[in-house]
Amino acid sequence: MLIFIIGIILFIFQYRKRKLLHEKEKVAIEKQHKFDLLNTQLESQQQAMQHIGQEIHDSVGQKLTLASLYSKRLAQGDQLKELPQKAADIGKIIDESLAELRQLSKSLTNPQQASLDIISLLKDEAAQINASGVCHVMIESNENNLPIPLTKKNILLGLLQEFIQNSLKHAACCRIMVSFKKEAGNIFITAADDGKGFELSGPSNGIGLQNMKRRAGQLQAEYKISSEPGKGTSLFLHLQDNTGTA
Repeated sequence: MLIFIIGIILFIFQYRKRKLLHEKEKVAIEKQHKFDLLNTQLESQQQAMQHIGQEIHDSVGQKLTLASLYSKRLAQGDQLKELPQKAADIGKIIDESLAELRQLSKSLTNPQQASLDIISLLKDEAAQINASGVCHVMIESNENNLPIPLTKKNILLGLLQEFIQNSLKHAACCRIMVSFKKEAGNIFITAADDGKGFELSGPSNGIGLQNMKRRAGQLQAEYKISSEPGKGTSLFLHLQDNTGTA
């Protein structure tokens, strides 16, 4: 009987010891998870700030420098005949720069930009364009949610917004389609309009095209754009998913 009682006491003691050890391990795992999550958030914020700084330097800075050069040329010599056109060009460059700054500001101040996935963000934008009646924009995907990290999501959103805005401004299109397909660790994105198209081999007025190509490079994505007069314009992107870190 004494041995039996001692056995029960030892069993209870060992059980409590294992339970306490399990609780300590559980707390340690939760602390490590919170620490890893915080590090991920800080890294994402740092990448976002680097991206915004690069956008301001490369894109907005380039456009404002061009506007400054145009302005200085107007102040030199006899430019009266070119004044209306040059002034219009300067105004267009400044308007584009302001639009990009507003988009960058929106990415910082709009909490939805961080919380919503790329599909939802594009569908919201499509709804606003469709409500205007200017053009019909459709967003399709074989996945309801594409888990793309914040920084790359912002770059991809800016690229697709650039395509949509170029189509609205220059293509005189009636329809724009953006489709996403995820399969076997890859994300395939196609954007196309039914507008007037243009000659790819011709001289490019191309800040919009340059911005899209640069953003595709930041995403390390395969990038291709095709267009012909009268046959619209298409954009193709291929991103590696890498288990949710595309």
